Amino acid sequence: MLGDWKFNLAVLMQTDIAVIREPLALYHHRIHAGDIYANTVVGSTAMHKEFNAVVRNQLIRGGGTLGMAMALGHMAQDQRDRLDTLTNRVKSLEKTVAMQSLALERLTGLDRTAEPNDSNARDKAWIIRHLRSRRKLPERLKIAWGFRRLGRSIPWPDLSAALAQYGFSIPTPPDFDEACYLAENADVANDVRQGKFGSGYDHYVKYGLVEGRRRPNH
Repeated sequence: MLGDWKFNLAVLMQTDIAVIREPLALYHHRIHAGDIYANTVVGSTAMHKEFNAVVRNQLIRGGGTLGMAMALGHMAQDQRDRLDTLTNRVKSLEKTVAMQSLALERLTGLDRTAEPNDSNARDKAWIIRHLRSRRKLPERLKIAWGFRRLGRSIPWPDLSAALAQYGFSIPTPPDFDEACYLAENADVANDVRQGKFGSGYDHYVKYGLVEGRRRPNH
C-alpha cells in the first residue's frame, strides 16, 4: 500500500526520474470494481488515506526538505478540498435559490416579462400575493387549484369564481380608482352600500373584469 509512491519519493530525493516514452506495462484503472480486483485508490480509499498519513508522518519526522514539502503539500491539498466543497455548496445554494425564485414568481403571479401597464397581470399578482399571505386557505380551494395553479397561469374566470365562492375580500391596490369605478357603475355602488361587496375593487375582481367593465386607474 503506497510502497511505489514512497519509493519514487526516495528516488526523487537522490536524482531525477526520467520518462521512457514507450509503454512497457499496462495499468488498468478499475473504477467500478468492488472486489479484490479493485485499485487501492478506488476499492480501499479508507486504508489508502490511513497509510498516506503513516508515510507522510514518517517523512515529516525525518525532517529535511521532503518532510517539509510533504507537510505543506498536504496542507495545500486539504485547503483545496475544503474550497472545492464550499464552492459546490455555493453552487448548490445558487441553484436552489434560482429554483425557489422561479417557483415564487409562478406562485405569486409575478411575471417579469409583463409590461408595466398590464393591469390584469398586476391585479392577478396583487390578489394572489394577498391570498398566499393568509395562513390558512380552504382545503377545497387547494384541491381545486392543485395549489400549483395558484399563480400567473390560473385563468381569470377561475380566480374570480374562487374569490366569489369563498368570500375572499381583497384590499384595493393603490393604482385602482375606487371612486371612479363606483361612479361609473351605480349598481355596484349600491351593492357596496348594502354590504354585498367590501369595495368597488372587490366587485371588479370577482365579477367586473369578467363582465368587461372598465378598470379605472389613478
